[in-house]
Amino acid sequence: MRQVLIAGAGDLGTRVALELSPHCDITLLRRSAPEPQLAAIPNTRWIAADLGNFGACSNQLAQPDVILFSASPNTRTEQGYEAIYQQALQQILQWRQHARLLLCSSTAVYSSLIWHRGDPLDAVPAVQTEHTSPSPDAFNGEQLLAAEELLASSDTRLRIAGLYAQNRQMLIRRAQNGEALLRTPANYSNRIHLVDAARVIARLILQDRNPGIVNLVDHASAPVANVIDAICQARRWPVLPERAANAQESLGKRISSIYHAEDWYALQYPSYVEGYETSQRGLVESAAVE
Repeated sequence: MRQVLIAGAGDLGTRVALELSPHCDITLLRRSAPEPQLAAIPNTRWIAADLGNFGACSNQLAQPDVILFSASPNTRTEQGYEAIYQQALQQILQWRQHARLLLCSSTAVYSSLIWHRGDPLDAVPAVQTEHTSPSPDAFNGEQLLAAEELLASSDTRLRIAGLYAQNRQMLIRRAQNGEALLRTPANYSNRIHLVDAARVIARLILQDRNPGIVNLVDHASAPVANVIDAICQARRWPVLPERAANAQESLGKRISSIYHAEDWYALQYPSYVEGYETSQRGLVESAAVE
């Protein structure tokens, strides 16, 4: 069976392991021991490891065929990002021999459109695809882009939009709190359901596909207001009020993928409409919508 190492077994890494477990032998590295139900996933071996000191656990590991680097920083600071996406990643890259690596990066490497007073109110950010040159606006995107540049040409950079699932609640809280929304000009966001992100990654691993860059997004980049309106409508909550735009406000970005029409990219939830309709009890969005 194919040997897979998942470095960073949070929500996404664990879900990928579930998808791969019938077909692969999987070793998962995470900061703490997993819940009992996760430890029982077939064909998996869990190791408590600090990726910042990867050498301390590397002697327990056989060389894998594929590595998924799905770690996340301890803190959302520049130092936290550098510790994971530079220091920890470099240790794994120096240790590996022939394994191909898939890096969980982010659509934060692409630039957002900044709206200035006097700009047309119907300004729409350009659609960005895998062919778009990255130009990050903040330290997180800069650190992720620097991590991407460490990889070999045979590795894959997974630029992941905001993940949503049933254990992430940012947009639900905004709807519940009655937050006023920017409607004109529209500020765009991008997302992909956790299940779909994990399945696409698993297919890349199982089918030996190694495109250099993959944007992991659904088919419906949309204004944040539209997404929150859908949440409110599904739950029969009041429509939220509108607020005025601030000077030099980010209008976000619209992300697509050149691979959307290919079979290995098929999504169960092609838009937030299908995704949010799967749960009336609170299908929720990550705190890091890109």
